[in-house]
Formats: sequence, C-alpha cells, structure tokens
Amino acid sequence: KSLRIIVSHEIIKQKVSKHYKISKDKIDIIPYTPSEIFKKKKNLKSIEKKFKHLKNNIFYPAQIWGHKNHISILKAAKILKKKGHNVNFIFSGRDRGYKNYLDKYIKENDLKNIYFTGFLHSDEMDYVYKKCKGVIFTSLFGPDAIPPLEAWNYKKPLIYNNRLEDDVKNGTAILIDVKNPNAISKAVILIINGKYNKKFINNGAKKLNLIKNNIKKSYIQLSKKLKLVINSFFYKSN
Repeated sequence: KSLRIIVSHEIIKQKVSKHYKISKDKIDIIPYTPSEIFKKKKNLKSIEKKFKHLKNNIFYPAQIWGHKNHISILKAAKILKKKGHNVNFIFSGRDRGYKNYLDKYIKENDLKNIYFTGFLHSDEMDYVYKKCKGVIFTSLFGPDAIPPLEAWNYKKPLIYNNRLEDDVKNGTAILIDVKNPNAISKAVILIINGKYNKKFINNGAKKLNLIKNNIKKSYIQLSKKLKLVINSFFYKSN
C-alpha cells in the first residue's frame, strides 16, 4: 500500500522485490552515510582524561547485540594474549541483553584488554575514532552498515566480513571470515604492525565520496518520483 519503498543497498532492493513480490520500479535506494555530528568538539580535555589509559586500540562501534558477534573478537583476543600481543579492544554502544554472556567469557579467560564504553556522545566517538589503530566490524548482518563508512571517513584500516565482499569490491578492507577467531587475530596483527594494504585507505575514501555523490542524486530522483505519485493521487481523487 506504500507510495514508495526506500532501502539502503541494491542487494536489499533485489531481496525486497523478490520476497514481497513488489516491482523494483517502486523501490528506491538511498545509501547510508556517516554522521556529520562527530565534527563537533565540546569537552576535549575531559575526553582525553577518560580515554588516556587506552593505547593500541581496535575500535568496534556497535551496540551489544548477539548478531554483532563480539564473541568472535573476544576469542581472537584470547589468541592474541597467548601470542603476547598487547592489543586493546574498545566496544561502544548500549547493552542489548548480551553483555552478561561476554562478561562471563572475559572473566573465564582472564582478558584484561576489553573495554566497554557504553553509549558514546558524538565528541567522544570522534576522539576514539581518531585515536584508534583500526576499526573492526564483525556483524553477521549486512550487506551494508554505517561503521565501515565511518572507518573510511576517518581513514582507518577496516576489518570486515568477507561475505559482504559485494559491498567492498574495490579493496577497501581486510576481508575475513568474522566467525573465525584466528582470521580476526591475524587481521588485527596486520593493523597493529602496519602491514595491511595501504591502498585500502585511499580506496575507502574514494568509495565514500562516490556514495555521498550518489545520495544527492538519490534524493533528487526520489523527490521527482514522489511529486509524480502525489500529483497522480490528487488527479484521481478529483
């Protein structure tokens, strides 16, 4: 019964059309873009004090849901600990009922390098992004999400799900099996040692610019389509 349907990615458009038997012509794509509010600065000194103890950070900006797959990162942290690598992992976001499970694993394996920040304000997010060594995104959902875009925006190396390669075709991330702790640990070591492909940074920035340009076109196209639909609706009503 909707006038138009908006999705964030071509693959989602294809699946919505197939699953709900809806014409593709009715579905518009408006891609995700990174938040601009991170640019605002408020309490830099207090933020520096809050996070000054954190060095060698890998940042996972995701709420604590089961499908965000934090557990695989914890298993990778256990491997890194055994190998003597001093790496910290920062988990931001609110607990959605999964943190107790993670806390239990952390306690059982005596992991000292895992930090849950809870909800971060925009200026805190900006600081953590700027100071981290890299960004990891082990979510089992896709095909797109905002944190990878933010990693590209901050020009940080990104560890991403290899099942979502359709979204990072141009070499913008270290693609791994996010259910494989060994693969995660190896990718983290590449970042910490600075041995990842440096082209990923430039490719990510280029891809982000392309997305931003496309979103402007998407808004214009959607506006035109809505005008046609609304005019047609009023014409029929009269």
